[in-house]
Amino acid sequence: MIVRTFDGLQALTTPPPTWQMSGSSAGSLHLYDYRHTYAEIYRTQPNVRICVDFLARNIAHVGLQVFRRVSDTDRVRLVDHDLAKWLGRPNPATTRFRLIESLVSDLGIYFNAYWLKVRHRGGDGRPAIGLVRLPPEEMEPKGGLLPTHFDWTVNGRMQRLELSEVVYFNGYNPLNPLMGLSPLETLRRILAEEAAAGEHREGFWRNASRAPGFITRPKEVKRYNKDQAADWRAQFQALYGGTSNTMLLQEGETYTQGSFSAKDSEYTIGGKLRREVCAAEYQIPQPFVGILDHATLQQHQRATQEPLPGLPRAVVRAHRPGGRAPGSDRVRRPTRRVSRVQHRGQARRQLRRAVEFAVGGGRQALHEGQRSAREGQPPAR
Repeated sequence: MIVRTFDGLQALTTPPPTWQMSGSSAGSLHLYDYRHTYAEIYRTQPNVRICVDFLARNIAHVGLQVFRRVSDTDRVRLVDHDLAKWLGRPNPATTRFRLIESLVSDLGIYFNAYWLKVRHRGGDGRPAIGLVRLPPEEMEPKGGLLPTHFDWTVNGRMQRLELSEVVYFNGYNPLNPLMGLSPLETLRRILAEEAAAGEHREGFWRNASRAPGFITRPKEVKRYNKDQAADWRAQFQALYGGTSNTMLLQEGETYTQGSFSAKDSEYTIGGKLRREVCAAEYQIPQPFVGILDHATLQQHQRATQEPLPGLPRAVVRAHRPGGRAPGSDRVRRPTRRVSRVQHRGQARRQLRRAVEFAVGGGRQALHEGQRSAREGQPPAR
């Protein structure tokens, strides 16, 4: 078959997936005995929120600029372009930072994001376009290999939106070309393990930090019948379940712990592993999500100085408080060799400053302590 127009691709359909997945972009995950929506997972899973918020806030800090290409190494910045104005002020209730933050957050949670175009008259009287975020759980693209329109369901009512009215962002999905596959689907088992570990730990503290176990009675004592055992169990749970009372056993009875300790079950190590996997899924270096086991001095400095690793330093400086913009007229790209030389020189300067600070600061503290001891005064802090 030869497809000559895009309308033919919009009419084609894709085969249904062979495994269970929700049909809308909202989606949900089956976490053991519970079924949570993606938004609920973001609200309750710390590792997911740490990664998503890190990307969203840092990317939103980087301003969006509009340029006109002059040559391969030269650009002219367009400050008064309509696109720059629309992104700078998307709508009266949303700033550029919040718009980009919500965009990256939706992509990190759903791998789909939607902006509604609102056509209006700008302050100068010219036609303008406002941008409003649409919740992905309320949107569903329709079509085949290409979308034809969008169904927006809000308060139980569905409204059809044409392609020209929506700015659509989606990621890759091998099963559906219209909607991206959420990273939470890939993290299904890790998130289920985190939810089960949290439930177990909460039950541990609700039980007055007592590990579950069993009570044994001497074999010489007469056995309880079914009703007596149930009555004894109910009385025992009423007295000692979830409280801090001291357990009082009858003569000859012994209490044996029936579960592993937090150390034996590797609770802390398992939690760190789950955070590492979530960070790897979102391609975030471990030191930036609080895992500092193998972090270097340079990584610590970059975590506190740069909004996002890998960004050009000129862009980072331009969006810091009091930073200098890289030029409002033209931006020229440095050659590869100059960039490497500058990078090596800056690395040497940072290392030299760190060594001077560590050595000089230690000597200065030692001298101040000795002088204060001779004068009988406490050392300055």
